[in-house]
Amino acid sequence: MKYEHFESVMEKIYGTFGRKIPEGIVIADVWDRVKSLPDAFMDFAHEKLRDEEKLPGNMGLALQRLWPEYLDKNPGIRSAHKDNEGCDNCRGLPGSLPGMFFVYGPDGHRYAVKCVCSRNASLAHWPAWTRSLALERGYLLHDPNTPPEEAVACPAPAPALLSFMGT
Repeated sequence: MKYEHFESVMEKIYGTFGRKIPEGIVIADVWDRVKSLPDAFMDFAHEKLRDEEKLPGNMGLALQRLWPEYLDKNPGIRSAHKDNEGCDNCRGLPGSLPGMFFVYGPDGHRYAVKCVCSRNASLAHWPAWTRSLALERGYLLHDPNTPPEEAVACPAPAPALLSFMGT
């Protein structure tokens, strides 16, 4: 998600209730909870929250609780798959597991990230990632220390995911 879009929608949400957007650590905490989600999620959240009687006291938690509903209404994010196979977003990447994949920093350090298709309740607090998000944040989908001729080719993300993500 782009911070500018997040901030714009947050101003709309708070404005609906005649309040100013919080500053400092409060807004930073909310941003940390949603920054890995697509921009369109914030538009969905605005639609849902503007019909509430009052502004949620814990906006980060309120947004986090809307994510499963958003996924249900946007099945293109979670490609049709069996839980033990992963989706087009995480399947086929070197070392990936269903619902998780690895990204690499420029120095070759490997990080495990949760895929948007993950339904693992024990990972509910982890932000959900897509290939596009990883690349946007400067990570690689392959080990930069692996010679190109030895690198494993990765299939492109599903067209439904690409169109949803606006890429």
